[in-house]
Amino acid sequence: MIDRNSFILHRYIARFIDILIAWAMALIIPPVGPLAGLLYICIADGFNEGQSPGKRLIGLRVIHRLTLAPISFKESMIRNIPFAIAYLFFIIPFLGWFLFIVVGIPILLFECYFVCEAEQGMRVGDVMADTVVVEVVGNNN
Repeated sequence: MIDRNSFILHRYIARFIDILIAWAMALIIPPVGPLAGLLYICIADGFNEGQSPGKRLIGLRVIHRLTLAPISFKESMIRNIPFAIAYLFFIIPFLGWFLFIVVGIPILLFECYFVCEAEQGMRVGDVMADTVVVEVVGNNN
């Protein structure tokens, strides 16, 4: 079992890996790459029994808060709406950067705040989908 600060750091690292994957998709698969990246951000946590590639590398999993079962693509889409909104501003020409600064950054900061301060590190997306991120016990990754 890792301490709370390490757990939070692991969550940020896992999310960063997933954002890099979405960014790479946006660059490598033109002209549909940005939309592929958006779709990836939305559904990534539904892969591999609640583990996005970033979470799998770091040893985390997203589970349903009440049943403790790994989440589906549906819960992944619900919990990642705040990140999808922020990402969406990147694919809107011209006005997108302004919207990202005015709306997207505050959304991301709000989510980061809740990961650090809320009970069980549940951010707004987790509350909406009734999910929680947990450490994978016996992780061999």
